[in-house]
Amino acid sequence: AKVLAAFRELYTPAKVLELGEYSDEADEAKKHPTIFPVQLLPGVAESVEVDIPCDSEPHDIKLGELFPQAPESSMYFMEVNGTLVPDLGKPGAKYANQGIIQVTDLGLMWKESRDKIFAYGYRLSDAKALEHGTLLLQDKDGDTIATLDVQNGIAEGTLLKGTCFLQLVSGDDCYTVALKDAKSQNDTTQLTGDFWVSEVERSMPRTETFLFADRSLYRPGETAHIKGYVRTFTGDEVSIPEITSLTATVEGDNTPIKVDVQPDGSFAVDVQPTTVGSFVEVSFKMVQAGDGNGTSPDMAAVKAMGADMKDVQYKLDNSRTATINLNVQEFHRDEFELKQALTVDSGAQWVEIATDATGFNGAPVANGSVVWELRQEKADLYPDAFPSFQFSDDDTLGERPDSESAFAGSTAKLDGKGHGAHRFDLAAASGRRQITVGSTVTNANGRSVRFAERRIVDSSSVYGGIRIANRIVEKGQNAEISLVAVDAEGNALASAPVNAKVKVERQSFRSYRFGLGSTSAARNVPRVQTVAEQDVQITGTPSGVSIPVAHPGKHLVTLEGTDAQGRTFKATQDFYVIGEHELEEDIPWEFRYGGGIGLVRDKDVYKPGDTAHLLVQSPVDAEALITLERDGVVRHFTQHISAAHPMVDIPLTEADAPGLSVGLFLVQDASARKDGSGLPIIKTAEIPLRVDPVSKRLAVELDKPASPQLPGATARVSGVVKD
Repeated sequence: AKVLAAFRELYTPAKVLELGEYSDEADEAKKHPTIFPVQLLPGVAESVEVDIPCDSEPHDIKLGELFPQAPESSMYFMEVNGTLVPDLGKPGAKYANQGIIQVTDLGLMWKESRDKIFAYGYRLSDAKALEHGTLLLQDKDGDTIATLDVQNGIAEGTLLKGTCFLQLVSGDDCYTVALKDAKSQNDTTQLTGDFWVSEVERSMPRTETFLFADRSLYRPGETAHIKGYVRTFTGDEVSIPEITSLTATVEGDNTPIKVDVQPDGSFAVDVQPTTVGSFVEVSFKMVQAGDGNGTSPDMAAVKAMGADMKDVQYKLDNSRTATINLNVQEFHRDEFELKQALTVDSGAQWVEIATDATGFNGAPVANGSVVWELRQEKADLYPDAFPSFQFSDDDTLGERPDSESAFAGSTAKLDGKGHGAHRFDLAAASGRRQITVGSTVTNANGRSVRFAERRIVDSSSVYGGIRIANRIVEKGQNAEISLVAVDAEGNALASAPVNAKVKVERQSFRSYRFGLGSTSAARNVPRVQTVAEQDVQITGTPSGVSIPVAHPGKHLVTLEGTDAQGRTFKATQDFYVIGEHELEEDIPWEFRYGGGIGLVRDKDVYKPGDTAHLLVQSPVDAEALITLERDGVVRHFTQHISAAHPMVDIPLTEADAPGLSVGLFLVQDASARKDGSGLPIIKTAEIPLRVDPVSKRLAVELDKPASPQLPGATARVSGVVKD
């Protein structure tokens, strides 16, 4: 290995080195650019060569021993050269790989919005915001094209086109990072979902066509009215492309149809498909202005980036085409009709379906084939009189609740009278369900008719509801819980009180790490403890239960009981307890491996003037940057987060309606790491806040005809709108 050290005092105007690996084993030399195309600054202070044994084992290279005179903040370039042994491939084949190592105390996070950049600089050693510094925006050659001042960690300004690198400078320390595809300074590499998409594909404008048909089903030869519009997306900008030609082609007919595109990018065309099928394709092909000479926006962008047009040709081709599928079917009148009768026994947990098929001439569909289907889905109860209560089992600690959907089917033959019946067992559930039961009968001519109906199946004649006064409670206080009972229709229970049981459970974790460095991972062993258990009687009038909570963590309240027939009902709702935890092996929040962290809000909807209380589920003490965002960063602040004080409070105003997105960037200083890696823990989270625009809400009163209207009649509808 050859190691070069480039010290800051020798920095000169930057030139980019494209890092990669090289091999001459193949017929042609191949070069694979790395994910992280950082820049190497010329001015080599020292060079050292090190022999590395090729024994498939990791070997440490101590830079401090190789370069004892190097400043604390340095940049190193490493190149590894080797020759392949004869038994592994082409004898004597040479390999090389290159990499950049930056030794720095600086960290950088940034957000991009349109042509703006919001950057946050901090120190890795203590995770504190950088008081003073400079952020350099550099082009692909490493030349500085803009300079932003960093004050108290924040730098804001215009993100100039052509910016390829960001360089954060403070005193004798600096950190350089590529604007795109940057590796995190954490001990894991954060890869985006489009990791396999090249930088050129990500940056080039993309054109998309949106298509709509007027119906979901057509007969052969019927006219299908298709509408669409075309848009070009360049980053966050949306524009209307200049279309010089657009044609439509219907499957089964290769004659192109000319389509006129309006100035707003919309178009409409009528087609008459004759091919029968569920996916009859209508394809569109367009030509943009500049396609012929390579000056269209996307082609021009590819050329400006110095890329080969062949590498993105498929992307260009896809942007010039679009398809929509039509369902085209022959129409046949039904030869018979179905009658279906259901018998549901929610206590015994079964449903019986009886099917009768009779021809329009009165003759039964004797010995017809029948397929019966049963689909069960969760159907939660939301009584209007108790909007803030939870009546369903939506959550458990460490386990999933009852399956939210289930499917069953059966086939048989109808008897000589066209009759058949089948009984399905219902899946066990502690809440109400919606079942869909269907029969499909096919006669001797191969004609089929289907009939289906839905029913609500109640697991009990009584349901219990839970409401927790505060979703976030400090340890040592009481969780105030309200309980109520309703009937199967959602009305307040008018009968005698119902016996039930309230149980409160707490979840905690024992987290530990296994493996070393970038190959390590975190494992969480959950532990669930019963905090309180109490017998209660619930009625149609809400009553309260007060439960003391002594330890932080997620808590689950379960209300469970039976009705007079012994049928079970169950409801759950969770809340969170905050405060310092005493035992190292009893951590209140799960340690998420990678860059994620839990973020919980105390309400689903806020009003202007409210303060949003957010719980940061951090198992460590750390510094946090909080950003409020809507089309860019609206405002921001920093705060220390600890297990004892994990709350973030955000006052909301009328200007925040109808909502904001809250971003959290959390950094634990490197010195606090127990593994001695010298790397900080970096976590990010995002959560939306919905703010009710009270001052802009209108009250609408609508009067409509009270009696049913006949087809063709005139119906008068009137209304009043009030602010």
